Amino acid sequence: EMTLRPMRWSAAQAVWSRPPPMARSATLPAYGGRTAAHGGLLAPGYRAGTCLTRSRWMCCRASSDQDSNTEASEGGSGGSSGDNERGAVAEKEAPKMKKTLNSLNAILGIDEEAERAEKEAKENKDLGLDRPKGDWSIASQKDSEDEGLKGVEGKKVDVENGGDLAGETNKRVTRLMDVAKKLREGQDVGKQDEAEETEFRKEFESLLTYLAPDGGISKEDIKMLKDKVFTPQNFWVTETRQTEERDGFLIRGNLRGPAEKVYEEVITKTRDLFGGKYEILVIQDPDQQPEGADMTVKPAFKLVPVTVAYPQPASSWQVVAGLVLLVLTVGSSLQLGLVAEISKLPAETLQWLLNPDNLNKVDAVPPGLEDFDAVGFVAAAWPIALCVLGLQGTHDVGHRIAALINGTKLGPPFWIPNGQLGTFGSITQIKSLLRNHAELFDVAAAGPVAGSAASLGIFLYGLAISAAADPATADALVPVPEQVLQSSLGLGSLTHVFLGEAAKGSQVLVHPLVVAGWVGLYTNALNLLPVGSLDGGRMVQAAFGKSSLVFTSFFSYIGLALGLFGGSLALPFGLYVLILNRVAESYIQDSVTEVSEGRKTLTALLVFTAIVVLLPAAPEAADDLMSGGANFF
Repeated sequence: EMTLRPMRWSAAQAVWSRPPPMARSATLPAYGGRTAAHGGLLAPGYRAGTCLTRSRWMCCRASSDQDSNTEASEGGSGGSSGDNERGAVAEKEAPKMKKTLNSLNAILGIDEEAERAEKEAKENKDLGLDRPKGDWSIASQKDSEDEGLKGVEGKKVDVENGGDLAGETNKRVTRLMDVAKKLREGQDVGKQDEAEETEFRKEFESLLTYLAPDGGISKEDIKMLKDKVFTPQNFWVTETRQTEERDGFLIRGNLRGPAEKVYEEVITKTRDLFGGKYEILVIQDPDQQPEGADMTVKPAFKLVPVTVAYPQPASSWQVVAGLVLLVLTVGSSLQLGLVAEISKLPAETLQWLLNPDNLNKVDAVPPGLEDFDAVGFVAAAWPIALCVLGLQGTHDVGHRIAALINGTKLGPPFWIPNGQLGTFGSITQIKSLLRNHAELFDVAAAGPVAGSAASLGIFLYGLAISAAADPATADALVPVPEQVLQSSLGLGSLTHVFLGEAAKGSQVLVHPLVVAGWVGLYTNALNLLPVGSLDGGRMVQAAFGKSSLVFTSFFSYIGLALGLFGGSLALPFGLYVLILNRVAESYIQDSVTEVSEGRKTLTALLVFTAIVVLLPAAPEAADDLMSGGANFF
């Protein structure tokens, strides 16, 4: 005989439902005047089967038939006389009521038993309870746990494909605990960080949404959405189902009005109905390919929890990281200025530096620096450094102005230092849900347009000063190796146009503004490459769609890998993109409405210009271009 012990249920098994058909007629034995399965405990001596308490079911271990019959007879005497009288009346009236209902069903042609059996079978199948009779013992509990666990894991991870629900859940819990720890530490020292509180709330809601079925969206909410948001005049709903990513619900149907008007109406009604609990996205119908000569896209809607719809807000550590990177970028820009002014070092110092063996000597001091003005040398490098920083700042200000106009939230800029260019540009994260592709394009294009325009002005002004220089002002010029001019087809050609014969030779004397403008144009060109979440990638995604971005990203990676784009900078910049900028933008509410033709034309023009700037020129290529030679490449 078994001793009492509590049932242990996994989360997947804790489903309260109607009992399976096989247990519908089972009677509950009583034990000491109480139900046998009371409190979820296994009482000794109960037959294998299903014990029911208030329409709940659970599995019980088998014991001897003799003990079961004995306990059933003992428990049967525990009722009061009043209960027996009421039971007798009900038992007497039951046959008459049943006969009347059966007659009514026969007249109406209703087979109640068949309908009940069909409904029970469907419910049991949905809950994973469709087992053969006699297979509800605790011996089958392990199989039930495995099936239930697979059902839960299927919400986010496919077990058959090697997914790990426990690992993903642990990651989310760990992130939540880290944020909570930082928040507690701040409270202990008397500091309240609203960003960390917001992050904690978002992480907590994200964890709840992850563990909830159907992305946390109830079927009652879906029904309310269909009844109160969608109408025959705006969008005729034909199907609602859970998305493949299991992060929301897909609503398919047919558009019944002007697209932009319907989208705005549905979005507004959804927000008003649920009070910010959900967001509804306009997406391309995944089951419908573009049709017609103009490749018309059929729209669908996707309802998602608000925690899924919005990107994570900026945190305090991101601000600190941005400041650290800014300081490093100032240092790398100053290094660029020092390299540009290296000709001001004494001749013997330059000769010593050109010998690699001298650089490997410990505590070696270059000759010729005894009376050298180091302060003046560093001061001469600052104009170039400040100009490079200013041009990158202009790029970022362009993003901020466009974001302010469109009401877009941006995270802190992360300036990326680089020794050759001073900076690779900056990473600017979008921290709000974009309304449509036009907003994405405007925010993405404003940075490189502003930065490139300012850089081109500085570059041309420097070339004009260089062309008009005379021996009296030659000391202000800096020598640039010919290889630098050959590293860019577009910029090298412009330099030859302005300087003419002066641009030929192993070294070309130019004004420092030429160096700063060159660097600014080259950096903006790199960020205009149509790949990932770079400015060029965002513009291509907004103008031509994600499928076009996949195509252009592939060829951009090929160009960087072969050194066609960026020359010696191709490898480090390619790694930078792969690590930090390879993912396209996904937080867009209306990803169906196309941008204007003007935006598409501007995208193509800027990307083409960037490629011309980044393509290297072969030796004497610029001369061939200016003279109309046929063998340009």
